[in-house]
Amino acid sequence: MSTTILSPLSNGLYTKGKGVAYFYPFSDDSDPLSISDGHRLGDMDSLSLSIDITDSGRDSNEYATKTRVLTFVDEVSATIALKLAQMSDTAVAASLMGKADIFSQTEQVGLTMSIPSGSTRFLGGYDIVLNTVTAAGQPAVAGVDYIVDTVSGQIEAKVAITVEYDIPAISSGFVSGIASGRGLRGMLLYRGVNAQGRKSLLRLHSVDLKPGSGGREFISDDVMIADITGTAYPVAGQPEGYSIGFERLIA
Repeated sequence: MSTTILSPLSNGLYTKGKGVAYFYPFSDDSDPLSISDGHRLGDMDSLSLSIDITDSGRDSNEYATKTRVLTFVDEVSATIALKLAQMSDTAVAASLMGKADIFSQTEQVGLTMSIPSGSTRFLGGYDIVLNTVTAAGQPAVAGVDYIVDTVSGQIEAKVAITVEYDIPAISSGFVSGIASGRGLRGMLLYRGVNAQGRKSLLRLHSVDLKPGSGGREFISDDVMIADITGTAYPVAGQPEGYSIGFERLIA
């Protein structure tokens, strides 16, 4: 009679990973207790945690072929990889290794620029307010004599024009630098919500989020993906074996 060896494991252990992750930035990168407000990372294509090990050992010469008889773990590191499908502020900043901040712009009023026919110019600011646009001393017609994108501060002259405009003060909205040289440091919590299999509660006490190797698309036929990676670091004061974090299996 053919049968399995001993009793098989429960089918309830087959698991499809579904879940939600939050990132809690540190207000002070050097203090893992300075946890600030959490940011939901949103819909993800994947989240994985890799444990990288470097080991060494003793090969015995008591055998005809040198044989490993003892192994030491010399180094261990934990690396997280995420593919974020929603462009939250955290996803944008992490994917650009940017300094996240509130956008600001200083007010400038009464500016004038003369633009020759066929030229496109940057007006020196954003959310531009046009006061007058003239061509040969007469009011110019938008869409005919010129085309303007006030948000990006660009204007294209179809004929020679003179533009009088203001640059408004702005102190609102999100902005991220590019390649600032530092990632986002904080605590990461992942909570499994899958209907089938084991559910995980994963905590990494201190992890830095930075761009992955996949780069960041700005034009795509599909949903844009932010490729993020990070290293998890140990935090002092945690119980032995839990300095980097833990996974708790939940109901």
